[in-house]
Amino acid sequence: MYPLAQYIFETSSILQKKDSSWDFVFIILMLLFFLPVMVVTDSATGGLGIVFYVFFVVLISWKALPGKLMYENKKRIFESEFEEIIDIYQKNRKKTPSQIHKSIQPKYFSLEDIKSICNHYEDLEIHKQIIKTKKKTFKMKEIKTSLIELKKNEKVFFRSQTCWTKGDPEVNHQVSDYGHIYFTNLAIIFSGYNRSSRINFTRILEIEEYEDLISLNKTSGVNDNFSLSIESIKYCMLFYKNRLKVKSKK
Repeated sequence: MYPLAQYIFETSSILQKKDSSWDFVFIILMLLFFLPVMVVTDSATGGLGIVFYVFFVVLISWKALPGKLMYENKKRIFESEFEEIIDIYQKNRKKTPSQIHKSIQPKYFSLEDIKSICNHYEDLEIHKQIIKTKKKTFKMKEIKTSLIELKKNEKVFFRSQTCWTKGDPEVNHQVSDYGHIYFTNLAIIFSGYNRSSRINFTRILEIEEYEDLISLNKTSGVNDNFSLSIESIKYCMLFYKNRLKVKSKK
């Protein structure tokens, strides 16, 4: 699942797991329904009836509480909508986000969300294609974005959805924010849903690669870690190491 979808799933109020008022009613009904069974079987089984009764009611309540079932149903709908958006766009790239939104009328994804998902899909495809070519840096092109943080003569060459964590990447896995990471010819920019930051290349001592993220070791402060796909990691690292060779071309 893309970072944007993960962000929506974890922050949307209608998707949060909540105890239903029906949970208590359901448990009471289970107790009353199976009580006669326990009374009849308890004497015949030498006390095993009440043990079975308690075990069965607890098991049923844990697996079939209305609140849990409603949450699981919302989760299934959410995942199904996300997969349908990807599937439609993958089969027909000419379809616009507005057409996709109109055709499936998703409950959990707005038009802007679908635009971001389609852009991310395109970005991933570009990353996959370029790292397989021979003249990799020659194929890298400037990306037009709506970033307002760009300085004069600053160009964007890499973009990806990401989740941001801080500190030791092998220890800290608590997400600080979700958003987009950009590599320009001058800096790395993170534009998140809660905050944004800019790290000039002059402040970066080293970028460490991990299986599913990059970690920025800076001249001061804790590491900034950004989750990425394997292809995106290869692409952004290739650009970072050869950024002076990449020419600005559309």
